[in-house]
Amino acid sequence: MIVRRVLVIGGPTAAGKTDTSLELARLIRCEIICADARQLYRGLDIGTAKPLAHEREIVRHHLFDILDPMQQITAADYARQVHQVIDQMPSDVLPVLVGGSGLYISAALDGFSPAVSDVSDEIRSELHRELEMRGRDELYQELERVDPAAAKLYSDRNPRRVLRALEVYRSTGRPISELWSVKPESTRYEVLHVAVGCEREELRRRIHRRSEEMWSRGLLSEVERLLSNGVSRQEQSMQSVGYRQAADVLDGAITIEKAKERLETATWQYAKRQLTWFRRDLRYTWLESDS
Repeated sequence: MIVRRVLVIGGPTAAGKTDTSLELARLIRCEIICADARQLYRGLDIGTAKPLAHEREIVRHHLFDILDPMQQITAADYARQVHQVIDQMPSDVLPVLVGGSGLYISAALDGFSPAVSDVSDEIRSELHRELEMRGRDELYQELERVDPAAAKLYSDRNPRRVLRALEVYRSTGRPISELWSVKPESTRYEVLHVAVGCEREELRRRIHRRSEEMWSRGLLSEVERLLSNGVSRQEQSMQSVGYRQAADVLDGAITIEKAKERLETATWQYAKRQLTWFRRDLRYTWLESDS
């Protein structure tokens, strides 16, 4: 069997992954595959720092805007999509996964334990109903009881991650943290892992600049449009950093000044979690990006 070569460009938000991938595309024949779970959604453009239209004209991009904001997706679903895209690429084209969703990248290129890959639609639907009725804090408390290790990692109480962990537990009777150590299915790719980073204070400055740009480019209008189109605040897509804060402003719960502060803080916390994920994977070679 021929092993396909694949490049990953990972790293924290705002570090310069998109710019790095576009520079690469000017030098070699490649195609970009989205590896940011938030950029899979149509209509979530400003708040996810999705590549702009003119940037996507430089090189072919895949898996951006493939989901309606009310759709759900798991890492296993994403992995299957990536495999399909790579299989359809010409053999002389280098597939390049670009993004900061480390779990999704790992699912696509390392494989998943078979026990983690599939969850019944009935269990998934039941848990989403419980989220609406019980709230994310109560579901998080359940996760603390059945899987303390996963609860510690998901201390931000992100509903998507909490629901996924509970889905696996209810489907298999085993904590998802226990399954993390199970040998995954074999992979068919030869992968070069690259992470783009910069000095911590520089990263904080970039996060500040990006946050300000999101508000000035119309983040509030983007979120208002999504909500007016019937997208619930409880949807997986709307749990992204930036969308929660903008929705709070539109609800009158906080001022825009407070929302800006919270967005920047949440983005920095997210970047630190990404740094932890990528740094613990010693396969990554780190590149310093230009400011």
